[in-house]
Amino acid sequence: MIVWIVVFVVVVALSIFVATVALPRMYLKLRYTIERSKDRCIKRVYEKDGQSMVFEPEEKWRGYIEQYVLSERKGQKVVMCKVNEELSYIEFDVVVFNAFNKVSEVIKVQDNVAGSGYTKTVELPEDASYLSLCVVRADNKKFRNNLTARSTVGKRFAYYIINAVTVIMEIVAFKICLANILGEEFRESVIFNEQGTLISIILALVLVVVNTIIVAIDIRVRDKKLRLR
Repeated sequence: MIVWIVVFVVVVALSIFVATVALPRMYLKLRYTIERSKDRCIKRVYEKDGQSMVFEPEEKWRGYIEQYVLSERKGQKVVMCKVNEELSYIEFDVVVFNAFNKVSEVIKVQDNVAGSGYTKTVELPEDASYLSLCVVRADNKKFRNNLTARSTVGKRFAYYIINAVTVIMEIVAFKICLANILGEEFRESVIFNEQGTLISIILALVLVVVNTIIVAIDIRVRDKKLRLR
């Protein structure tokens, strides 16, 4: 019985991991529409403990962010922007591209520059190879953000199907484990009893429906937040 208890614990842990981590990462991860950076490197400086690269952002943002410096020191990467000295507040997105030209992260920055001409230093992930900046707000002026992110319809549909199959398999695994934990006299009734089978089917359907509703609401909320930005 101890073996079946261990198996039951493993099945529960694996089910939670698959439902909350594995499947969402595989099928519901947001994909940003931006394909490449339009920012331009104008200077590169090699130093003893690292290097710095000076960039000009996309032309439409240069009235707000004039330049920015991507620095690497002892493996730590940071970015700092030179902004229009007339600005007192700026909000912008730092789109991080990795070495494979894929968006690895989007960092949202809000800074009260107070006419200093420079933003605070923003730490970047280790895989940052180059950036793209997108201004969201400069003082009282707001910009429509084209940096949309979506999980594709095909991926969502695949998630719903695979999640349903996974839930059914989990219910079957739970029944087998419980039947063996409860003992020989309960095994046949728990696994083969018609009423027990019907309850299992209903439970699986309920879990699938509830999970689908939660995921659909979460996707809708995320999409709405992106549209409102």
